Amino acid sequence: MKRRLFQAAAASFLFSFSLTCFGESLEGYLMPSKCKSEDPASHTKDCALACKSSGFGLVTASGEYVAFNPAGNKKAEEILTSTDKSGDLRVSVQGTRKGPLLDVESIAWSKQ
Repeated sequence: MKRRLFQAAAASFLFSFSLTCFGESLEGYLMPSKCKSEDPASHTKDCALACKSSGFGLVTASGEYVAFNPAGNKKAEEILTSTDKSGDLRVSVQGTRKGPLLDVESIAWSKQ
């Protein structure tokens, strides 16, 4: 009985810890993985869509590249195709890091 209570308490703690500690709000440039070493400020929508098969990620202000999971790749493609922007691909991303990938919850154009 004590063991089950301990397991339940531990599971509850880990779940709440993962929600509060690993959920992130990141800002940066939306970039395909193939282009992550290019200058993000001069990257265009057309190039991003042409390279979409390599997957997408975010180049943060510190220069870190955070790759998106498959659902995030789909959301990135949707936001790119639904805009008339040709450049300035700065976005805000809500998500949770899972290993080397970011499990993307939402992507929105940055208000900068």
